[in-house]
Amino acid sequence: MKTQLLAAILAATATFAALPASAQQTAITENFAGGELNWDGPARTQIRWAPVPSNGEILICGAYSNIGGTKITRLSRVVMQQSKVVDVNGNTVLNTLSFFNNISSAHYQSKLMGQMANCRSTGRPATQAELSGLRLDVKTGRIRTP
Repeated sequence: MKTQLLAAILAATATFAALPASAQQTAITENFAGGELNWDGPARTQIRWAPVPSNGEILICGAYSNIGGTKITRLSRVVMQQSKVVDVNGNTVLNTLSFFNNISSAHYQSKLMGQMANCRSTGRPATQAELSGLRLDVKTGRIRTP
């Protein structure tokens, strides 16, 4: 399947209260950055994410939701697998976003507010410079599903 994907690189520089070290999820708030992938036709994928300090290191927390049916769900999954988190120098911090929580489209209009984002550790120290220098490198162009 070939589908054109129009996407902007998403960035977040929000301030968060630290999460406990055991946290695997956190609720999406207004501090989460967001963006939308526009597919051919009316189909869309919304992504919400944030770097969050936890126990002295940075967690990346994120979720996404789709409008457009099964094909778009599959394409979005491929995009998440092929996208990554990079630092200000373009170095890969996390090589996939496949851990992002796939939220029901029933929450799309609310921008996923209050829904749970899955989190993964970067192993990087939670300094303000590190937190503000992270961005998503979202796969763009033609997407093919297996």
